[in-house]
Amino acid sequence: MKSEQKIIQALKHAEYYSKTDDNFRLVVDLLNEFLVDNKTPQKKGSFNIYNFVEKDGLRPVLNGVYHDRESEFAVASDGHILVTSKADYNPEFAGKVVDKYGKVIEGEYPKFKGLFESYKEDSELYEIDTSSVKKIIAIFKTKKACSKEYKYATPIVAIGKNAYSALQLQTFLTISNKCYCAPNKPLWWQDDNFQVLLMNVYAPEIPYKIGIRSGDSREIEVIE
Repeated sequence: MKSEQKIIQALKHAEYYSKTDDNFRLVVDLLNEFLVDNKTPQKKGSFNIYNFVEKDGLRPVLNGVYHDRESEFAVASDGHILVTSKADYNPEFAGKVVDKYGKVIEGEYPKFKGLFESYKEDSELYEIDTSSVKKIIAIFKTKKACSKEYKYATPIVAIGKNAYSALQLQTFLTISNKCYCAPNKPLWWQDDNFQVLLMNVYAPEIPYKIGIRSGDSREIEVIE
């Protein structure tokens, strides 16, 4: 059994034997720090455009990557996050949607042009601490394993005044740890090779706040 699995199993027992919520929280926090500190670091260049496609099959056309002939960009989206990549464009598949096995998916790809321009107004530049996002996801993963209360929940983080899925933000960060956002608008980044857009979500309470405005001297906040 892997060390991470052993720790999660131990946390299940800790929940059962803990006398107070404070004791359980202390155990969870300490072990989560161990999980994050001892995790094998990801290799650089971990971007994979197929990580951005839809996985459930409800909208088959979103299960593949669209190769846009006009812009010469490859496009992928799961309905919540959208990316365009110049390096992944293949003229052989121009105008087609292709799955990761090279099979063409029939159907019209949703319109995506103009989305980035519509969200740029009043945007501010933010920098994201990737280690904070990993820690939040690790903490939440353990909570889901230990408590039925979190079974169907997802970790939410705040950047500026907006809320975003931490899991989708982690995918976003494979492109850039810098981003732009404005109140009540998606997170976005754009350079010569990529455009990426992450939709904000509604969350009445956000336990984790991360991200600082570019040039701000404050440290990244991770509030639990």
